[in-house]
Amino acid sequence: MNDYNALKSVTVLVVEDEEFSARFVTRILGKIGVESVITAANGAEALELLESSETPIDLVISDIEMPEMDGFELARRIRYGTVPQYKAVPILMLTGQDTERNVDKARIHKIDGIVGKEKYQFDVWGDTVNTASRMTVPGEPGTVVMTYDSWLQVQDECEGRSLGQVEVKGKGKIELVECYGLR
Repeated sequence: MNDYNALKSVTVLVVEDEEFSARFVTRILGKIGVESVITAANGAEALELLESSETPIDLVISDIEMPEMDGFELARRIRYGTVPQYKAVPILMLTGQDTERNVDKARIHKIDGIVGKEKYQFDVWGDTVNTASRMTVPGEPGTVVMTYDSWLQVQDECEGRSLGQVEVKGKGKIELVECYGLR
């Protein structure tokens, strides 16, 4: 069950060069209760919007591959304080290129999450990125798979189910939880 009222006051900046995809993400955000969505066609335009927006941005959702300035460069500039008030804004990357290289770059640029088309649907906070980059998770499309420790931090806001333990090279057995909706 979603708590639509909790997301009414959230403003999301969607950075996507393909109009269809931008509209699709905006529509999904609307379905979960987000009423304020601003869109940009690339990273350069997104930085301009962050600098000039009178409405505070609470979350950036960005494609990775875009002309002029890609999502990783946008994240790098945000994290290094190009627009100082957004240095710590949560950043979520969307990609159709499910590669370990993208996961590694997400960690380097301190991106808070990455959602892939098929394979990598997980959180990338802290040590989790090291774990996630070495495993294929059994999550369903449209869900987020995370470690049990990460789940404990968001369990009051999310609906989820245990996926059991998965053996991860260098880590041993790790309990995974699939988040499939907001409360």
